[in-house]
Amino acid sequence: MNKGGKTVSVTILDKEYLISCDEQERDLLHRATELLNVKMKDIKRS
Repeated sequence: MNKGGKTVSVTILDKEYLISCDEQERDLLHRATELLNVKMKDIKRS
């Protein structure tokens, strides 16, 4: 990652995490976080 990274807030299982990522990776990070959150909730319910 280059020095242009910014901190992004993501939430997984109702817990907030701050992650540094490049601007062009922000959308991908949010989509990955949404998928992870759905999968983790499914596991928690089973």
